[in-house]
Amino acid sequence: MTKGDWIYCGVVISDALIFPRKPYWFGHVEFSPLDWDDDECTKQRRISQESFGIEEGAEAPYKSWRARTTRYNETVDEAKRTGSAVVRETVGLFVEHCLSGLTKLSATDAGYLLAIKTGGVTPLRPPYEPGRFPSMSFAFLDVRAKQPDHILNVILVTERHTYGELGEAVRRSFHWRTLAESAADKGERFMLAWMSSECLCRANRDETNVQHKMAAAAGFPRGERALALNSAEVNQLSKSIEYRTWKKVVHDAFEKLREARNNITHSGFRQLDLSDDLDPFELRFADRILPMVSKCLVDMALLAIAAGARTVAQMWDRYPRDLNPSGLLQHTRWFMDRFRALQNGD
Repeated sequence: MTKGDWIYCGVVISDALIFPRKPYWFGHVEFSPLDWDDDECTKQRRISQESFGIEEGAEAPYKSWRARTTRYNETVDEAKRTGSAVVRETVGLFVEHCLSGLTKLSATDAGYLLAIKTGGVTPLRPPYEPGRFPSMSFAFLDVRAKQPDHILNVILVTERHTYGELGEAVRRSFHWRTLAESAADKGERFMLAWMSSECLCRANRDETNVQHKMAAAAGFPRGERALALNSAEVNQLSKSIEYRTWKKVVHDAFEKLREARNNITHSGFRQLDLSDDLDPFELRFADRILPMVSKCLVDMALLAIAAGARTVAQMWDRYPRDLNPSGLLQHTRWFMDRFRALQNGD
């Protein structure tokens, strides 16, 4: 097929989001209002939206945005595939690590592909109908606030190897976590979430006991990592009977998850088999806590990259500084609240 240069435009839907400027660039993606499209682009985009069941009401201000990126020297199919991948990765990282859950921002497959040379516009026609997105509160993104948007920007716009092993591990981790969130089978979801976390725990190919680092990311370190933390905070936590109790529970749970991971990898265990290895608490732990740990690991990695780290080993050398800027106590208490809810069956 003939190759060319393209503008891939995807429709992004939010609960309600106001960007600090228009257009707003994040990585290689430009976010701008839908009404900036000319007549032909608007026509083709609406054809695409209709094929997805996205109602015209979604075009209300702050409800939908264009997410555009350029693709060079690619076929039509390649431009659609890579354009969609770039937009989805960028939107996902932006939501997860910049918006911090303040509002929902979702990339759809609706949009259009514009040929830069000829100006021809083709609507995107994906095969499924997405769900509806409710209107809720507004989120104002303040670029003056301390956000990881700059760190993510430099990872997204530079060559893959620019930020070394650690920069690539961040992108892989987010990729697997995104797949985990959409997996219906609990066995698949667990395995993908484990892979997402493992990307940022293994400092070398021979390291296998990554479960201790996952527990450390939840605020329950042992050995050298515990000794490297602020002694006053560690002493305060050590006096807590609840913390000591949960520390054993958490490490035991991650050990059981590692065994379950090995059974899936080496013996092909499925969702139905997981209950043979994990009790009800551990199953809920895998389904709810592991994705939270994965996100904490990405946050740690972004702080480490900003400080000059380029390998997973260097990231873990910075563990005492980057676990949580608010301190170990707050971080650990937040996780203990989630553990109690799991224990109560919530």
